[in-house]
Amino acid sequence: MSVAIGSRSTLSAREETLYGVTPVGDYEYIRFNSETLGENINTILSEEVRSDRSLGAVRGGNISTDGQIVQEWYPSTQGKLLRHLLTTTPVTQGVDPLPLTGAVYPLTVTMGEYYHQNGNIYLVTCNGTVTIDPNLTFLEGSEEVDDTVFEYGDVLETPVATVADNLTDDFTTIGHGLVDGDIIVLKGTTAPLGLTLGATYFIRSTGETAPLDEFSLFATRQDAIDDTNEVLFTDDGTAVSYVIPAFYQHDFLGDVDKPCGGLSIQKCIIGTGPAPCTDQPQYWLFHGCRVNSVDISIPQEGIITGTWGIIGLSVEQASTTFVTTNTINDPVFEDPNVGYDVKLLIDNVDEICVSDINLSINNNYDDSVFCIGSRYRHDLPEGRREVTGSFTVFFETIDTYEAFKEEHVQDLKLGFHREGVYMEMHMPETKFTGGTPTPLISGNGTIQQNFEIQAFKRDAAYDIRIRVKTPISSFLGA
Repeated sequence: MSVAIGSRSTLSAREETLYGVTPVGDYEYIRFNSETLGENINTILSEEVRSDRSLGAVRGGNISTDGQIVQEWYPSTQGKLLRHLLTTTPVTQGVDPLPLTGAVYPLTVTMGEYYHQNGNIYLVTCNGTVTIDPNLTFLEGSEEVDDTVFEYGDVLETPVATVADNLTDDFTTIGHGLVDGDIIVLKGTTAPLGLTLGATYFIRSTGETAPLDEFSLFATRQDAIDDTNEVLFTDDGTAVSYVIPAFYQHDFLGDVDKPCGGLSIQKCIIGTGPAPCTDQPQYWLFHGCRVNSVDISIPQEGIITGTWGIIGLSVEQASTTFVTTNTINDPVFEDPNVGYDVKLLIDNVDEICVSDINLSINNNYDDSVFCIGSRYRHDLPEGRREVTGSFTVFFETIDTYEAFKEEHVQDLKLGFHREGVYMEMHMPETKFTGGTPTPLISGNGTIQQNFEIQAFKRDAAYDIRIRVKTPISSFLGA
């Protein structure tokens, strides 16, 4: 028999309609680094007294199903897991990038906002004030403001193809509201000069000395469009709508009731057939899975990982697949988040130097509900959700220690950004508790402090909210 290897193995999942009942339809692959999904049989030993001092009988007891899935952090593919973690349905709304052209400076910007100018989309990656008009260079070489305030969003980067040049006759004035850098979608009944109705383009002047009534249209890679009622006119008088492409904001708020159905998760291991050429895949289907927890580890240098704690009702095994079709669930962008893609804001300020962050969200499901007549779990009642974490800082200021000592209520935000996709974890009410907040002198090197975080909900609307901004309108990937 050939030896199975991890690089030929898969995980895939689908939401259940009825709890514990295998759903029919396509499953989505789960991206993962490692997993420990499995089952355990409790051991029951006979207590009978025997004169030869031997054990007379062994029986199997309850069968428990659980494990962990470790992922690199791709916010654009974690919708289903987040929905089951926070036991909620996300609230989705469109988000229009704001114009930088014509903005009044100094301009106050907020982490997570989008701006557009000259055909580019920019994501604000920290709170700050832009003191000069960034124009085409966007703060490069500027000493007035941190040049990481804006991150370039590749969803609308340099155009990939020239569609038409010098369309002087189509746009004779800028009175229609168009300016250099606007993104448009062609609507109406007639496309000018062979362009495609419904296609996305952005306006760009043909040269440094060209008047603004001469435009070129360039194709972009933006697919998510949010219609507006603004209008421009073509040379034949046809009215054509144009819009700036929308991003979508998905809010996951910690809620009370878990989804009616859980997740069915299939594990496939390939490569166990007779050597050397025959593959005989083996499959395990885990029913009624609940997302009990996630532990997020954020190093200063390194890929961020999330370890998802999964508890299920039961599992079955077969040599044929349980599902109809698996579908690829790739992120919009290939790169996972790393430590320098993250900002920690304390009361909306990011002035401390953080070397590592850990965050844990735990639903505390009760995994002990077994009934007479069955070896499998009967249900998984949810417990109290707890949001905890820790972070380590270099000792530069006494402020964070004082917040610990005086038990201040702190507003915490964790912002993740990469190539136009943004995730924010907001805990409006937290206190710093244990750890080692008092600076420790461990030698001749730098001095650090470690603070533990405990989130709660007293006056705020939620204990935690996870907000994701992405060009994807439906955010329920696995």
